[in-house]
Amino acid sequence: MVALAGFGAMPAMAQAPLIGTSVVTDNTTDSRTDGAISLKLEVDNDTSVEQLEAFINPVAPTNVRFLIASNGPDAVLFYSAPVAVGAGAQWVQSPAFNFTLLAGQRYEIAAMVEGQAAFPWGLTQLSENGLTAFPQNGNPTNFAAPTNIGQSAGVVPHFRIFGSAQAASGPVAVPALPFFALLLLGGLLVLSGMRRLKR
Repeated sequence: MVALAGFGAMPAMAQAPLIGTSVVTDNTTDSRTDGAISLKLEVDNDTSVEQLEAFINPVAPTNVRFLIASNGPDAVLFYSAPVAVGAGAQWVQSPAFNFTLLAGQRYEIAAMVEGQAAFPWGLTQLSENGLTAFPQNGNPTNFAAPTNIGQSAGVVPHFRIFGSAQAASGPVAVPALPFFALLLLGGLLVLSGMRRLKR
C-alpha cells in the first residue's frame, strides 16, 4: 500500500538530523534516469521520521518524490507528493510527513527523480542515533510507480533524516528506599500496633 503525503515543501528543519551521510568524504557520483540511488538503513529503536533531505544534481528542472520501502519483503511503504526543483547540485527537502521506522527492520530510502540526475555517494558505513546506513545501495526505477526495490550494490548516497528516536522499551526501575526510611516506616507501624493494643 502506498501512502501519499499531501503537504507542500517545508523550510529546512531547525534541529540536527538523526543521521547525515553527507559527512562521508570518500565520494563520487553516478547518474540515474527516472529513478534514484537509494540509501539502505537499519533501525535499532522505533524512529519517527518527519522530513528527508537528499543531495542530488538534476541536469534540468524537474520533480523529486521521496520513497520509503521495506527490505524483506520488498514493498513501497511511503511515496511523497512531488517537489519541484531546479537544475544543479542541491539539497532537496521532502514535504513534511510522519512515518515510523520500526526497530529491527531494514529500509530503503530514495529521492526519485523524474528525468536525469547525478547522485553523490560515499563508501563508509555510518551509525547515528540508532540508525545505521550501509554501503549496500539500491537502484529503484520508474518515477511514476517505483519498481526494482531491494536491489543491493555498494555505496551510501547523501541523505539527512530528521525526526525523533524513541527510547528502547523495558521495565521501569523503581528506586530502593534508603535504610533509615525503612527503619522509620517500621517504627511507625510498631507504634500504630501498640496504640491499637492499648485500646
